[in-house]
Amino acid sequence: AWYEAFFAGARQPVVGEVCEDYLATAGALARVQAYDPAMRLICCLRNPYERALSSWRLFARNGRDLPTLAAQVQRDPWVCEQGCYATQLRIARALFGDDQILIFMFEDLASDPRSVARRLYRFIGANPEFVPPSLHRRVNGSSRPRSRLLAGLVHDIHIRTWGTSRIVSNAIGQIKRVRPLRRLVQTALYAEGPHSENWRDSLAE
Repeated sequence: AWYEAFFAGARQPVVGEVCEDYLATAGALARVQAYDPAMRLICCLRNPYERALSSWRLFARNGRDLPTLAAQVQRDPWVCEQGCYATQLRIARALFGDDQILIFMFEDLASDPRSVARRLYRFIGANPEFVPPSLHRRVNGSSRPRSRLLAGLVHDIHIRTWGTSRIVSNAIGQIKRVRPLRRLVQTALYAEGPHSENWRDSLAE
């Protein structure tokens, strides 16, 4: 009920969220199905190796990376396990009908985002001709911590309090809603990598 309350003020007829962990977590998929058997799922699949590299970069951003991807996988097997799409989709299809699942490739999203957007909007019942202003804008690009120690500390505090302290979780959520404040915190903690603003270039990284 606490989490559902975040969607109470939505003014759009179609609402949803993005979370990369649901598809890789059978228990989460089962709870989604129990919550609403008619739920629609959108699955964006990426080359498993590129996906693992992305997770490794996330560890680096939080000051928790190991020297090599192989070492990271040995310590954190989920870095590769989240790319086992055949198993994950078999479970999803056992819980939901094929007409409730939309699958597209990250590479298609990078090369032709307009086409993917049309498919996605049509799937959820929105206007397929709508063009979002962020269609070609890079979002959540790679970055490196200005201080590994500070980034690691912030990450640990976030992990320890998320889900255990609703007061802290709500406070963090409010901070993220204030764009200038969010940007100030991000700039203080992280330095953006030398990446193109166009996310179509992400596959070349």
